[in-house]
Formats: sequence, C-alpha cells, structure tokens
Amino acid sequence: MENQEGFTLTEVLIVIAIIAGLAAIAVPIYRSYVARIQTVAALADITPGRTQAELIFNEPLPRKASRSEMIVDHPNQIGLPTSTLRCHRIMVEIRQADGVQNDIKTGAVTQTDSDTLITCTINGNALVNNKTISWHRFSTQANVYEIIKLPNGGQELGQSLGGRWYCLTDVAEELRPRNCRKSTYEFL
Repeated sequence: MENQEGFTLTEVLIVIAIIAGLAAIAVPIYRSYVARIQTVAALADITPGRTQAELIFNEPLPRKASRSEMIVDHPNQIGLPTSTLRCHRIMVEIRQADGVQNDIKTGAVTQTDSDTLITCTINGNALVNNKTISWHRFSTQANVYEIIKLPNGGQELGQSLGGRWYCLTDVAEELRPRNCRKSTYEFL
C-alpha cells in the first residue's frame, strides 16, 4: 500500500467550515467596532465648534434682534467645514440671546445666551450612516437638570445643565461615544 500525501477532501472541508464559522462571528464584531470609531470621529469633527460658539456668547452683539433670530446658522461662522470625511453635513444653530440681564445693585448689563446645537449627519457604514450626533448647550438661564437613576429604581434631579455642553445622538447605545445620550428626554 502506498503512503498517501496531502489532505483529504474531508479535512479540507472541515478547515473551511471552521474558518467560515470564525468569519461569521468576527465580521459583525468588526462592523460594530468600525461603526463606533466612525461615530467617535464624527463627534471629533464638530467638537472644535464649541470653542468658537463660547466666544460668540461672550462678545457683545452689534444690535438687538428678535428672540428667534439666528446669529449663527452656517458651520463656517464657527470655524467648521460644511462636511468632512465622517460628516455628510454639519449644521449649526446659535440663536440670538434670550435677552438682557440687569443687575440692580451694580448696574451691570449683560447679554444672556441661548440654546446652541452643532450637528453632524454621520457618513459611515450601514449601522451609523445618516444618523446624527450633536453637541447641545442649554442656555445658562435654562431650568434643565440631569436625571440620576437610583439603584432602587427611583430617580432624582442632578446638576443643572444650563451653560454646559452635552452630546446627543440617535446612534444605537452600544455604538455611542461615552456620555452621549439618546434624547433630551433623559433630562428634566
């Protein structure tokens, strides 16, 4: 009887089946990993706009405008492009300040700020494509508070969100950057 060299068809099929099984497990994990990276990159693309928005809040406005009038409505006004590799479209909404605050004791007059939104429509794989991720900032005058979930199932109010930036997205929870929330309904 001659010695047989090489692999039998059965052995080759077993190896192919094992590789296919591993690929079936690895591909979805890799897709999720890539989607998460794309979401983080999209958030990073719009983050520099926060600094410029803060500068706008601290500058006196040249004229009094109506409450609903936009003072910034184009990304270029806060140093952002209209699109990037990870953002199909970048939108900005900074409205005219809510009004003027007068301090009776000191006579100081200061402009109050307004809610601000810097939004990216994500350019990514099928898990995140055309989803949005935003930096949102409530006015310093807003009475909006964080909701803290307690271990016993209850909840209580946390810190005021007025004047603070937070991330808001409609991306699935497992693909969101840390500290990004699903909606403003997570606040009170």
